[in-house]
Amino acid sequence: MRVYRDEDADLSVIKNKTIAVIGYGSQGRAQSLNMRDSGLNIVIGAGPRNLYQGWDSAEKDGFKVLPIEETAKSSDIVHLLLPDPVQPKVYWEKVHQNLRKGTTLGFSHGFNVIYGLIKPPEYCDVIAVVPEAPGPFIREQYLKGSGFLGTIAVERDFTGNARKIALAMAKAIGLTRVGVLESTFREETEADNYVEQVCIGGLIALLKYAGRTRGNRVINRDEIRKVFLETQDGFFARDWLVEFQAGMPLMNRLAGAGSNSEIEKTGKQLRELLGIKEH
Repeated sequence: MRVYRDEDADLSVIKNKTIAVIGYGSQGRAQSLNMRDSGLNIVIGAGPRNLYQGWDSAEKDGFKVLPIEETAKSSDIVHLLLPDPVQPKVYWEKVHQNLRKGTTLGFSHGFNVIYGLIKPPEYCDVIAVVPEAPGPFIREQYLKGSGFLGTIAVERDFTGNARKIALAMAKAIGLTRVGVLESTFREETEADNYVEQVCIGGLIALLKYAGRTRGNRVINRDEIRKVFLETQDGFFARDWLVEFQAGMPLMNRLAGAGSNSEIEKTGKQLRELLGIKEH
């Protein structure tokens, strides 16, 4: 698999384009600030000011903030960085009908495109630029002159420049300073979902046991395979969306229980000892 570095990406491809970042949370803020510091023209798309905290935050950071519909109409690249469960409603109500021919529609996770919740028009490029780290760390590393590993993917190349645009955005965010891998929307989405469920979730559970002497008994390969198939077939996506629409009752209960676990208490003490700020 090829690794793209700074020398493989050309910022001039998007230097004169307007990039609308829709969503100013963890990823939205970090990517917007990094791209602006790299010399790009960034505007922030937000919903009603009284409902979207990101509007005030973006203005405090010096960005021009406009209604989502207006940014979709006037921008060359529309980078959708709202939380996955929120994206479809906003996309269909405020973005889809306002995209011009040749616009690039960008994501940092292929979830909604792969599972058919967002269906971009045929006359647009569709790309993913995926930093493999939380937003605050991406910003922190960028300011240090470094970056994080990232992934790009092209779902549709209408203009013939989709890959160049994705690489240029990755460079502006700081990802090519470390390295960018090329993937597909499906690979990125399934891998991300699988890692969260099995590798991260499974590791946390396994740490509660005697890993070296009992690990092989705890790890159930048949169940791991089953989880992956559920991810491929879309069952995990369905369950996650139902949970979100119900107000996250299961997730809130599990999060509350996890916060009182011994491993979390120990982790908090270590972070305080080492002076690591909570993000």
